[in-house]
Amino acid sequence: MNLQLFNKSPQTYQVSKMNFIFLCISILSLLGIWIYGFLTPVLLDIDNSFLQFLFARTYSTMCHQDSARCITIGNEHLLVCARCAGIYFGAFITCLINLFRKPIHIDKKIFIFMSLPMLLDIISVLMGLYQYSKIVASLTGLIFGSFLLLLIISELEDYLFIKKVLKNE
Repeated sequence: MNLQLFNKSPQTYQVSKMNFIFLCISILSLLGIWIYGFLTPVLLDIDNSFLQFLFARTYSTMCHQDSARCITIGNEHLLVCARCAGIYFGAFITCLINLFRKPIHIDKKIFIFMSLPMLLDIISVLMGLYQYSKIVASLTGLIFGSFLLLLIISELEDYLFIKKVLKNE
């Protein structure tokens, strides 16, 4: 491996705009499908109990689905809690915005710092400092999801581009 590659400035190795757009559209599509899935109880009238079970089971692998912590629209609960919904919507909105602007690159330190509001909320609720709030959980999830997506895109760009550059050398 050529160590000189890692010593060069980030501007030296720019991912092409088309590759970035393709990456964002791919992530956006996957997130859109995932979000549509956990919105199905609200969007669709599913009478099939097997399909209801299948959807609930799929999302239970990612979220505790505590009905007291899930967003309720009408008489239906989303298949994820307010915090998870915030994370997914934050990632989706950030990915959508990234399609129309210059890519934002963050490092892990910024991500960790921006994860603190969610972590503090979780710890505060668990310690009984205040009652769980769907609004606070959604907002801290939104912040976390936004910065998580920025970190994932940054890491994917670095990985895919460095792999491509090393292959060509």
